[in-house]
Amino acid sequence: MTRVLFINSIAGISSFKEQSQYCASKHAQLSFAKTLQKESVGQKYDVMVLNPGGIKTELWNKTKMLDSKKINTFLDPYELALFINHMLKLPSKTYIETLTIIPESDI
Repeated sequence: MTRVLFINSIAGISSFKEQSQYCASKHAQLSFAKTLQKESVGQKYDVMVLNPGGIKTELWNKTKMLDSKKINTFLDPYELALFINHMLKLPSKTYIETLTIIPESDI
């Protein structure tokens, strides 16, 4: 059995000011993944979607959108990787249609 896991973004569910292209691409990816989920029924694969909120990465250093205090509250990449590993180990044909995981600062 094969598992397809889309790691999308909270931007696929909620749109953000000054991020129109990014948000549009994430909405499209979410729609694509949901379509693949429906097509996977009866096939030898399943599909899940994870929509994380802010992740504490160096990517934020290249933008002036947020201050470092907020960025430091974002999801830890290592902990997120552990979470993803658990998702991948769920039994075959167990669907998590979409799962949103966000840090408190994104509430």
